[in-house]
Amino acid sequence: MSVKNLKHFLVLGLSLVFLATFLTSCGSSGGGGSTTSSSTTNVSGQATLGPLSGASIVLTDLSGRVIATTTAKSDNSSLSVAGSFSFSVKNSELPNVFLLKACGGRDIDPSDNSTAGNGVTNNGCIHAILTSDDLYARKIEINPLTEMIYQDALNIYGANLSSVSESNLKTFLNQEAQLYL
Repeated sequence: MSVKNLKHFLVLGLSLVFLATFLTSCGSSGGGGSTTSSSTTNVSGQATLGPLSGASIVLTDLSGRVIATTTAKSDNSSLSVAGSFSFSVKNSELPNVFLLKACGGRDIDPSDNSTAGNGVTNNGCIHAILTSDDLYARKIEINPLTEMIYQDALNIYGANLSSVSESNLKTFLNQEAQLYL
């Protein structure tokens, strides 16, 4: 990924985090890629380094309990489709803060030139720390920016994020948005 494209992802991703936080603090439920019924929430998003076609997507609480899994769409010809995912979660199982992880798959635009192709195998994982409010504010993205924020959280709080209060994590996410914007 080029420095220019990484900066673009950073600005875009943090702008979305800031916007989601702003909308949440104003009491708006937003719009975005999730819908809610009385018992379930439908979550949608995209995993990108370039789009991660066929990546394994796992939603867990911060202690590692698996809540939902799915596979990102495999489409080596469409940058907007590859890496996209959706799943439904029972509201009773949805924590206030959770971790979304994308592992494996193929980066179908490894040169970040907006040209889809066969790409290269992704041998790692990227993460996003999200609040339940984020689900209602926007389409969920897992990308290099969300991975940087996850790594920052690990550096500050250590590997046991489940021991950090929801309030502290929300404050941390807001500070990260201000830092990168």
